[in-house]
Amino acid sequence: MKVARFVFALFVAAGISYLAHADALDLLKAGLAARRSGDLDAAIKFYSQAIATGSLSSANLAIVLGSRGIAFDMKGETDKAIEDFNEAIRLNADYDSAYIYRGLAWVKKHDYGRAISDFTEAITRDPGNPSLAFNDRANTYVLMGEYDRAIDDYGRAIQLNPSIASVYFNRAGLRYARGEYDDAIDDYSRAIDLNPAYAAAYNNRAVAYQIKAEIDKAIADFGSAVRLNPYNAAAHGNLGTIHATIGEFDRAVADFSSAIVLKPEVAGFYIKRAQARLYSGQLNAAITDLNTALTLDPSDAYAVIWLHLAHLRGRVDDMQEMRQAAAAIDRNKWPGAIVELFLVTSEPETVNAAGPANADRKSKSERECQEAFYLGIFELEKGDRTAAKNHLQAAADTCPSLFELAAAKAELTSFNSRR
Repeated sequence: MKVARFVFALFVAAGISYLAHADALDLLKAGLAARRSGDLDAAIKFYSQAIATGSLSSANLAIVLGSRGIAFDMKGETDKAIEDFNEAIRLNADYDSAYIYRGLAWVKKHDYGRAISDFTEAITRDPGNPSLAFNDRANTYVLMGEYDRAIDDYGRAIQLNPSIASVYFNRAGLRYARGEYDDAIDDYSRAIDLNPAYAAAYNNRAVAYQIKAEIDKAIADFGSAVRLNPYNAAAHGNLGTIHATIGEFDRAVADFSSAIVLKPEVAGFYIKRAQARLYSGQLNAAITDLNTALTLDPSDAYAVIWLHLAHLRGRVDDMQEMRQAAAAIDRNKWPGAIVELFLVTSEPETVNAAGPANADRKSKSERECQEAFYLGIFELEKGDRTAAKNHLQAAADTCPSLFELAAAKAELTSFNSRR
């Protein structure tokens, strides 16, 4: 699953009690303004100058150190950030926000044990408002693979404060990863209720709907994600994928074209547009896209496979070209076995052992689908129409929402017209 995002609380000037010297307060305000504008070097300079005045009480000095620690952390200087948080906690052991921020810094260093300890300390020291600490501790448990503890902490965070949309979003991501799609949809829906402009929640809920084959709902949610964040290439790509899945190849081409405008360096978008173009009759354009994908990422096995399928459509003998393109591919990773199948360096019987048989539940379903589809094309290439049709029908009957599902249906539709 995608790593859950952490919820950040902010240190603000309101947390400072009366300062003896206006200079220190002015420097703190300047530091906050600089940090908010993204000028982290200036923020660190102003905080350091405020500390150097020597006019701060221990409690106020702790807050300024905490603020400087945040700036260091945002700048990527995590060790310096931890030093400031350590000193802030030494000066004020009840400074619960400093524990949270130090915990987040430990997460960046992959020191999850210390992170859990700090989040737990924050919860203990501020029992009246620990919802963010519970959320951050839950996120850390996710990274550690302790999913039951994470679910429990998300629940406690929601119980304490049911109005934070991002906590529902985080829990939904874990529930989706566990295959609890209905529960994930419920959480994404709650996040959207709290924040109707939550583009990522629409996108992720659409993915869950797609898994459940609730295609109309998925398309509506992907559309909302694009509308709310039109500059998100992944959202356009997801909309293209589902349009391709239901056989709307021209719309898929348009969606992937939008994604490519935003992220022209992503090889996967060219592969997906090529797949859609291949089934919308744009053979030469599909081949161009696949060659572009291989230029961007020579190790992408799907680009090699689909370039071969495009050449088959054009009745081109590309075996030598395919061997050269396949040289950069890791044959031990899926779908390397499919590449070897088309290179005739392995037998159909070995494909299952290389892919579906060694996959987790979700990956197994996807690989079984791909195995059936590509075996169908392989048998068709060999001229065994009966075996080809059986494999393609298996793909059409059992595939989850993948492009191979639409491709299998398209192949079966035109099967009788093949010669």
